[in-house]
Amino acid sequence: MTELTCWPLDNKEYTAEALGAAYAARSRGILHAADFTATANGDNTLTIGPGVGCIHPGTYWAAFPYLLANTQLTFTDADGTNPRWDAVALTYDKNTNTAGLEVRTGTASASPALPELRRDDDYDEIFLYRVTRPRGATKISTDNIVDLRLNEAYCGLMRDTMDSVDTGVMNAAFTAFLQQIETELAQLHAGTAVMTKGEYDPAGLGLNAAVQRYSCTKSGKVYALKGTGAVGRFKVPTAWSAGDTWTVNGKAVPAYCGADAADGDSVVAGRWVLFTFDGSRLDFNGGGGLSNAKLAQATAAADNVLAGKSFYAVDKTLKEGTMPNRGAVDTTINPGSSYAVPAGYHNGEGRVKAATWTKDKYLYLVIQYQGGYGNPIPEYAATVVAQGIPEPGFLAHYSGPGNSGAVTNVCNANMLNIGAYAGNGTAQITPLTYLYDIFHKTNHDPGVVYTLGAGVYCYRMR
Repeated sequence: MTELTCWPLDNKEYTAEALGAAYAARSRGILHAADFTATANGDNTLTIGPGVGCIHPGTYWAAFPYLLANTQLTFTDADGTNPRWDAVALTYDKNTNTAGLEVRTGTASASPALPELRRDDDYDEIFLYRVTRPRGATKISTDNIVDLRLNEAYCGLMRDTMDSVDTGVMNAAFTAFLQQIETELAQLHAGTAVMTKGEYDPAGLGLNAAVQRYSCTKSGKVYALKGTGAVGRFKVPTAWSAGDTWTVNGKAVPAYCGADAADGDSVVAGRWVLFTFDGSRLDFNGGGGLSNAKLAQATAAADNVLAGKSFYAVDKTLKEGTMPNRGAVDTTINPGSSYAVPAGYHNGEGRVKAATWTKDKYLYLVIQYQGGYGNPIPEYAATVVAQGIPEPGFLAHYSGPGNSGAVTNVCNANMLNIGAYAGNGTAQITPLTYLYDIFHKTNHDPGVVYTLGAGVYCYRMR
């Protein structure tokens, strides 16, 4: 007979391997579903609670590592570019002949995966948890922990494999449910799809966190709103008119749009109106346009605006201008005369023209001398012959002692000035424009002083 190790026999020495063989039919896993409970600590650590597990140092050898008090596991920071899956493992190291809990760090990837289970000549292990590490994460939350304790591919409950209960169907259903939860959580972290109440209502406002629909009816001059919530909307049943008022759930309240009281600009029949209600007043969304306060700064009056054109100023009443439209004024005036510009609008194309001198418009100047005062003293006589002038202008001037002043703009002809007596029996003129003496066939330039002797001169503009 070939003798085999057989445990337990009387008076025999045995190694631990013989004891382990007694439990060889025990499957890898944990004793209870609540063993080795994981708790997130708000940082890069997890706390693992007490529990008993089963691993296999050999084919016919089962061993039972156990934890009697809480212990803490530390994880490395997440990758800054890609997510990663880490594992919490119950491991037996065959080289050191030790068992314990450790963190198996996964590989960062756009499509992360768990590290491979080690069940070889060096190690035997089961995975208790998968810990998801989003990119850039510096702490572990409860949402990051995926329980693998009932997943027989990684752990499961230890049992006698000769009379096992197949948990595959139950685990498959749980896995499908878990995948659904993981998908929703991934969408949540990505900022799409499902939202938590903490996101859409962080202040716990309840109804006030969203726009609520109010009903609105109008009876006489009163708009009656009914509903709940600080932010609401309603459809305007009929048009607004001056003097209309508002109630909310039977309470009379004022209504505003921007800086002004609500009126036909903000309350239009058939339109939806968005508003805020603080319990004492309604504030319709809108405003920002020309309020009464802004219009009050407008200073235009009816006579400042062209007749037939409408405008708003001071209040929201449409007004019409009264300023006459003069268009393009076109008139001609004689030299020396003036034109009164009429009040009103001028389009900038009007012209006021001065009559010009022609060959038919002349200024005659006669110079003679009067003796008896030592030197002859000039005596001037001038007249204008001009078309369109009903009476010719005339000047008689004696430039002697006691009467020696100059004569400007002789006969108002805008042609020349006569200077004061300068002595030696001569007269001096200063043209106001370019002149031509048709008798003497000479030109005279404006601003130049010319000395004339006795004689008759006839000037026209050139």
